[in-house]
Parts: sequence; C-alpha cells; structure tokens
Amino acid sequence: MKRCDVMGNLLSLDVAPDNEHNKMEQTEEYDPDSDIGNGLILSHYHLPEEVLGHILSFVDEKSLVFNCRFVCRIWRDVVQQRALKDRAERLHLALKPHQALKLQWSDYYWLLRKKPLGRNLLKNNCGKNAKKHWTIISNGGDGWRVEKTPCGAEGLPPTNSKGEAHPDFMGHSSCFVTSFYSCSKEQIINLREHGLTNNFMDHVQPPIHISEWTACRFDCGSIYELDVTLLDEKRQVLGNFQYRENFSEKLREKWYQVTHIFQDYGPGVRYVKFYHGGVDQQFWKGHYGSKMSGGSVRVCSSLHTISWDSPDV
Repeated sequence: MKRCDVMGNLLSLDVAPDNEHNKMEQTEEYDPDSDIGNGLILSHYHLPEEVLGHILSFVDEKSLVFNCRFVCRIWRDVVQQRALKDRAERLHLALKPHQALKLQWSDYYWLLRKKPLGRNLLKNNCGKNAKKHWTIISNGGDGWRVEKTPCGAEGLPPTNSKGEAHPDFMGHSSCFVTSFYSCSKEQIINLREHGLTNNFMDHVQPPIHISEWTACRFDCGSIYELDVTLLDEKRQVLGNFQYRENFSEKLREKWYQVTHIFQDYGPGVRYVKFYHGGVDQQFWKGHYGSKMSGGSVRVCSSLHTISWDSPDV
C-alpha cells in the first residue's frame, strides 16, 4: 500500500508498522504552512538553517518525522532537506553527489529506521533455528540436517582476521549438512521490507555482498552449489552469480568462504534470492554431503566495506 504525507511526498516503503501508518494518516489533519512562527528564532537568537539542521540531526529519525516536522514550515523544510540527510551521513551513509540529488527525505528515513546497510539480511544462516525462514526445494536421501558442531570437519572459524567474533556466525557453531541425494533450499529477501526503498536501489545501486562458508567431510567427497539471483518486481532475473565446488582431497575438512559482489546492476532490483545445496559423492546413507554455514547478503554503502577472511575457493 502506498501512502503520502501532507506534502504529497511518497513514502517509498510499502510495508511499515501499523502505528507508523496511523501517525502518517493523522498528519493529514495538520498543515505546517498555517504556522506563521519563525522556527529559526530560539531564545531570541536567530539560527541559520544549517545550524538548526545540524542540531536536529542528533534527534532520532522517528521524532524528526512525526514530531519535529510539524512544528512549523521552516522546521518541516529543515528536517526534510537537511536533518535526515545529515543524520544518515553521520551514520556512515556515503553517497556521490549525483546520487544524493535523487533521494527523497523518506528514503533517508527508512534507511535510518531499519538500518539495513552492512547488516546481514539472510535469516537463520547457521541453522540455529532449524529450517525456519528457508523454503526446501529438494530433500533427497535422508534430507537436510543441522549439526550443532560440524561432524567430520573442522569447527567454524571462531574469529575473523581482526580477532573479533566472526560476524557471519554470531557466536553459533552449527551448520547445515546434505545427504546422498540432492538437498537444496532457498530464501528470498524483500529489500523494501528492510528499508531499502525502490528509489534508493534504483539511483544508488549499492554494492550487494554475497558470502557463504562451505566444507566437506574428511572421509567422503561432496558437491556444493550456490546460486544468488537479483530479481525485479515481477521476479524476473536482473543479475546472477553461480558457484559449484566438486571437493577434491586437498579441500576436505577445512572451511572455505565463497564470495561475490554485485555492482552496477542497473535499476529495478527488488529481491535477492539465495539458493544453496549439495550432495555426497559416495552415496553413503546418512549425512555425508557438503556442509554450509554463515551465509550472508549485505547491502553496503562505500563506507560499509567487507573484509573477506579467505579467498574464493
């Protein structure tokens, strides 16, 4: 559902909490243009708009949009033209000048409200919640299984290259494991639900970082597949990355990270489909197929750089 505020600005995110929609509807009863007070006069001192915008940028985005914007006409303009943008930039949103010109205040609001940049948008990436959030495509052999700790392979990397707790695993040690017939599943990420508006995706086209860790048992060969697709509103393909690993002897037991970055993919991206799967190569009953964990989909600005911990396998 599309909703507009009193000034006719399109709120680009179609899905928002009900209480926020209700407040947006209520603002239609108030016209800030009717306030003739000068919002730049504070305690008898005149503040330049730049200074007022800087001050207001330290106010949380919800208060800016639903309260400060309706103090008077000047505050409305300052919030929409300066404060939200300044707040977003201070919280690591880096845009090129031509990109910033294309964004509306509502784009900044949802980026601040949902905080999607640099955050992993893939849910339950280690199997900590069994198969929740995943759609099973194939469940061959003895089907998908979650191992609390990897069997027949090394444990998940506990820290990244900086010695910090690894962000891909969030302290979890579990992984998905496949069987002797094909096992595959997928997860489709709706970017708008995470605060990445259509306008932001079309004009900024931020880098989309893809990653997943995979391993093979020491005693049984396996095959691993990763297929990540960028989709438009009608689920048509706009970009694709495919990876397939037929584990050799030298790759067994260790965990390897598969990575890819989508860039300059053009307008229209609305969804990211993350598909992975695998099978063992020796047809052993049980769960001797490829293992995977720590999958991630991160939409980043230029200041949200990702440091990969191992080269692509």
